Formats: sequence, structure tokens, C-alpha cells
Amino acid sequence: MTAEKEQSGKMPQDGETSLEKKDKGDGGESEQPSKEKAGESEIKAAEEKKDADGYTSTLQEQEVAVDMSKLNRHLTCSLCKGYFREAHTVSECLHTFCKSCIFKHYHQNGNTCPECNLNLGPVPLSVTKPDHWLQTLVDKLVPSAKEEDEEAEKIFYAERNIPLKRKYQKDTKSNREPAPKRRPAALDMSFQLVPEEPENGGGGDFKSLKKPFLRTSKKLRIGQLKKYLASKLELQPSEKIEVSCRGEALGDEHELEFIAKTRWRDCEGDLKLNYRKSTSY
Repeated sequence: MTAEKEQSGKMPQDGETSLEKKDKGDGGESEQPSKEKAGESEIKAAEEKKDADGYTSTLQEQEVAVDMSKLNRHLTCSLCKGYFREAHTVSECLHTFCKSCIFKHYHQNGNTCPECNLNLGPVPLSVTKPDHWLQTLVDKLVPSAKEEDEEAEKIFYAERNIPLKRKYQKDTKSNREPAPKRRPAALDMSFQLVPEEPENGGGGDFKSLKKPFLRTSKKLRIGQLKKYLASKLELQPSEKIEVSCRGEALGDEHELEFIAKTRWRDCEGDLKLNYRKSTSY
């Protein structure tokens, strides 16, 4: 009798335990798909959420707010204090200005950078290049500035009865005759670079180059040529080099084209330059 009671007491307990396990197992399996469906529906709702204008915005298409107060100093010209218009950058010091501003500065104030006062040589326009990347960035960040400039330019031309630029005229391509093809001017020149022979006939200060005949841009400066020599001759920082033409020492700002026209104009053959150890410290 006691054993039956114990057994009958255990049976309901085991039955309850097995039912509880079954319920838990069934519940765990049924909850997983419902959570996945809920997550998918939330993502879909976020991707297809419409704003007040009815534009469908997705997770990949989001507007980014930019604090222009922190960027203005990088996008404005130090001469006119306005946003860059046809941005031009000085390659020697990487300072940027509006095209009209920097050209006017060269015309009125000489050949120095207005930002750092660096001497840009006898032809400063040769080291002042259009900065299309920066101008594109300005046009995208401040589109209103470009539009206002174009409208002001049209009004300026209209008030003075000046024909509009071709970019403002319609159907100009079909009406104008094709421009004749022009042969590009030669931009390179050949020259010889050899060590200067000492007066006493002994050995020179520096050895000869393996390839003394060079061809490069006419705009190459003597200062750049000295760096090339220092690299090829493996000179120490303390060793200075001097480049000359027909016995006359040349300044770092002189270009090859200028030297050929002024120091080598009465000579035949390619330009010949000499190098030696500098005597000035």
C-alpha cells in the first residue's frame, strides 16, 4: 500500500515535468521564426520609410550635415575673402587662390606668393596651376555661390552689350566652325650635364654621370637639377653643388629654356651645363 502511494505520488510529478519540458521546447521553436520575421519587418520598414516630401529614403541614401564654419577657411581665398572661383594652387607652397585674384597679385606686386611671400621665380604663372579637385568640392558644398556668380556675370555682360561667353549660349556647337588643329609646341629639350674640368688638369670635384645626356621639360629649374645631381652622386647634406654655363654660375630660379636663350644662344648643339663643388657657404 505504501509502495503504491509512493508510486502514485511520483507519477503525476514525472508527468508534470515532461509536459513542462515539452511546452518549453515547443515554445522555443515557435518563438525563433517570429523574432526573425519581426526583425525583417523592422529593416524593411526602415528602408522604405518615407519622409514628409514623399521621398523614399533607404539605409544607403542618407544626407550628411556639414558644419561650414569649420570648413570655410579651407574653401575661401585669402585675397578676396570669398569662396574660390576657378581655384589655382601654387605648386611650390600649395597655397590656393582665385584665378583672377592671384593673377592680379602677380601683375601688381611681383612674383611672390601673397600668403607666405615665397619667391616663385621669374615666371610665377608656370608654377600656378588650376586646382579642379578643390573647385569641384567648393561647387558641391556651396552650389549657390557658383549660380550667383554666373547670374552676376550675365548681368555684367548685358549692361555693357558684351556678347555672352560660349558656355552661356545655346546651340553654339552646331553654328560655329570647327577650330583648326594646332600642332602643340615642343615642351622638352635636350642638354648635356658634365663635371667642370679643373684648371690644373687634375681630378675634378665630382665624378661623371653614367648618362650625361638628358631630356626633360624646358621649365626645369636649376634648383631641381641640383637635387637630381645630389641624388645621383650620393652627396652628403653638407656637400653643396654649383651648376654653371660657360663658366657663369646659375641661380636656383633659372629655367633651362631661359638659360638656353640667354647663355647659349650663340653656341651650336645642345645646351651644355657643368657642375662642381660649391665655394659659397
